[in-house]
Amino acid sequence: MAWLPVARAEHTGLGVNRLLEPGALFEGALYRDLLASGELGLAPGMRFGVFRLVRELGAGGMGVVWLAERDDGEYRQHVAIKCIADHRSEQGADLFRRERQILSDLKHPNIARLLDGGRREDGLLWFAMELIEGVGIDRHARERGMDVDARLRLFKPVIDAVSFAHGRLVIHRDIKPGNVLVDSDGQAKLLDFGIAAFAGDGTAARAYSPGWASPEQLDGADVGTASDQFQLGLLLDAILSAEEPAPRQGAAGVDPGRWIALAEYRRRELIAVLERACARQPEQRYGSVAELAAEIERLLEHRPVAALGRRSGYLFATALRRRPGAFAASAAALLLLTALVSGFTWRLAQERDLSRSEAQRAEAIKDFLVGLFRDGDPTRASDPDLSARALIQAGVLRVEADRELPSAARHELMQLLADIQLRLGDAEHAGALIERLDPSALEPGMRAEFEGRLALLRGRPTDGVRHLAQALSADPSPERQLLLARAESDAGQGVQSAVRLRELLLAEASLPDAFAASAWTSLGVLNWRDAKPLEALSAYDRSLARAPETMSPVAARINKGLALNDLGRLDEALAEYALAESALARFPNLKHQGLILQNRGMALLRKGDTEAAQTAWESMLGLVDDGANPGLEASAVHNLAATADRLGDPAASVAYSLRAEALRTQLGDAPAALSSRINVITKLYTFGLAETGVRMGDDAIARAQAMARPDLASRAQLARANNHCVLQPGACVATLEAIAAAFLAQDNQVKYLEVLEKIAAHAFERDDRQALERSVGAFLNASSDKPDEDMQSRIDWLQALRSDDPAVLQKLAADSDVARRALAHRALERNDLATARAELEKLPEKASDPYWALRERLALAEKDAADLAVVREQRTALRAQMEALLKDLAR
Repeated sequence: MAWLPVARAEHTGLGVNRLLEPGALFEGALYRDLLASGELGLAPGMRFGVFRLVRELGAGGMGVVWLAERDDGEYRQHVAIKCIADHRSEQGADLFRRERQILSDLKHPNIARLLDGGRREDGLLWFAMELIEGVGIDRHARERGMDVDARLRLFKPVIDAVSFAHGRLVIHRDIKPGNVLVDSDGQAKLLDFGIAAFAGDGTAARAYSPGWASPEQLDGADVGTASDQFQLGLLLDAILSAEEPAPRQGAAGVDPGRWIALAEYRRRELIAVLERACARQPEQRYGSVAELAAEIERLLEHRPVAALGRRSGYLFATALRRRPGAFAASAAALLLLTALVSGFTWRLAQERDLSRSEAQRAEAIKDFLVGLFRDGDPTRASDPDLSARALIQAGVLRVEADRELPSAARHELMQLLADIQLRLGDAEHAGALIERLDPSALEPGMRAEFEGRLALLRGRPTDGVRHLAQALSADPSPERQLLLARAESDAGQGVQSAVRLRELLLAEASLPDAFAASAWTSLGVLNWRDAKPLEALSAYDRSLARAPETMSPVAARINKGLALNDLGRLDEALAEYALAESALARFPNLKHQGLILQNRGMALLRKGDTEAAQTAWESMLGLVDDGANPGLEASAVHNLAATADRLGDPAASVAYSLRAEALRTQLGDAPAALSSRINVITKLYTFGLAETGVRMGDDAIARAQAMARPDLASRAQLARANNHCVLQPGACVATLEAIAAAFLAQDNQVKYLEVLEKIAAHAFERDDRQALERSVGAFLNASSDKPDEDMQSRIDWLQALRSDDPAVLQKLAADSDVARRALAHRALERNDLATARAELEKLPEKASDPYWALRERLALAEKDAADLAVVREQRTALRAQMEALLKDLAR
């Protein structure tokens, strides 16, 4: 329902009937009669709670809407009140209550807010909504003559609002311009959840608006989140329209002929995106509304859209249009590349004495490279922000187009450019170039080495082991030994990797500095994966001490920061990432840039700055979601699951983790895929699937042990324990204390402290004073060295639990849902139902089975059959949602 005063509607040309229409083609007599204010006995001056009716705004199939103002003398406020007489149609009244319940759970800046509601003594159901004074989103865009980017920015929050609703199992089912208004601040607001439904609700009425319905709505089939995506596509089509569109008819699709003037490449991208979003079959659309949002973000950032695929010409043209990077970074990249090429051309110059043809080949290569760097000089090029990746790709295109180059020179240049692309972390273009190299013209094993390095870059360590073993058999050089050791480590073959690295380091004194430094970094990674962060830290320090000036320190610093993360030394870790980032100016590398963002986000999350962590990981995803590095893309998605957890959205967290597991499985990265699966297991109890969580936890522990990954095994044990504690709460403390001891033995302070906090929370909830004292005492002993701000807040939290002072606990509960739920649990234990209800009503996050389990206990104690039915419906819906996701995992 669009909340708009009559006068404003007349001024803008948006008729009240359009704003209040409930939809059309409804089944049965559900919406047969329009409700008039006279039939309900409404009149100016009537009171609804603290509000007084002023004038009618309009009537629709779902009820009557009035402008009202607050009338309790506290402050001035205008709202829109919607009401219905429940005695006229019980089915209509049930839907009205459904709409009210849906709106109460949807607190989002781009969704009109529910302010109040209830039932009058005369039987009228009502609720008060935020009054949105504005115009339809399509008209707002046209009246202001917005360009395409401005229209996309206006549209993006609408997708976010719909995605937010989907995360709470709500499908809008009636998205159209009349239900998306833009207020006086220029913010789009999603309105009218009158025909919305919960996901998987087979009892929801069939209802839709002609011209805006999805094919499945028109066909009478089940309607899911893909239906909202289809309607969002139609909405964007309307927003892009240059003129007021004619009323939509039937199943009419998008019409690019009506759009504003666009660059041809822009029009082609938008057509591709909307064709996919509005595909006839739901399974042909994007996997979720969030994926559509990601496409819009790519359009705004001038990055390649997934709907157009990964054609190299398109990707390169898009990269040039984006103009990424800064002048300093470009200049530094050119310096790096110039250094690489200088060495190469110097070697070629030495060969000139061998023969005249060799001299001519060397001269041709030198002239080519000098010309490439001259044209890419940021002080004189037409694009001063030309990135190193774009410059090298331009060189590839130039080599292929230059027919005057001798064939031998052409091939050697292609080999050099492929090597540079691998060093820059540009897996996408390196892979395409390697495919075009002539294997017969390469040194023995070189093609296999390239393939192995490429597989590592793409996050496919198993493939990397296979290719690099083949390269090593052709030439058992120390360099290839080191590459294979890295691949074995990444693939979970830690024993083989450790043997290979230690054999190499036995002759450390005779090794070149750069080689020895690389070997120490690789050994540090192996120690870290064996849950030995102190040994890893020592290896990284030896690597940095041995590294020459000409060698990039970025990898060692990134990994050192990761070990510091595990030791809880977060400020030191962030300092390492800052040093690594500054070194990127001299040694640019896409993979390293992504890893810095990844690990920085982890440190920020552990410091409690969730928004900063999310920003880091979204930036990381923006770097690589064009297919340049699928391994980093999987890591970014995996990490975003953690921010969804912190932001109270377990459903989104699980969806991210499942997507990350699928990506990592496709890449052949079994340890990383298991890590993502463990994240899923950790949260299964929140969806009422604790038994499934224990079963999957046992499987994950076995798989981690088979991989010789004690770090993953301990995490899997903790994930299993989260579920086991729900099934057997009496054994929870003993189980968690054993896991804490394992983390302590591994020197993994981060996980050790995390488990101690879990023990304290569980002990507090069950009023187990001895376990509470043990866990808090252990936490204080482990964190005694100059706690930072985040650590101090955790200590204060535990001390508050330990105090058991009601005033202190209430203050703590204001910022802690865990404490709030614990207080509600304890109130139920002592049969203090009023306190239990008060605590539960203050909880902002309700999308978890533990919350609904407490609500169910309360409803049973209060003998409230109606509330019990609602609670059980919510628990069933949560469970069904997770079971559906797990079916996808099984496939």
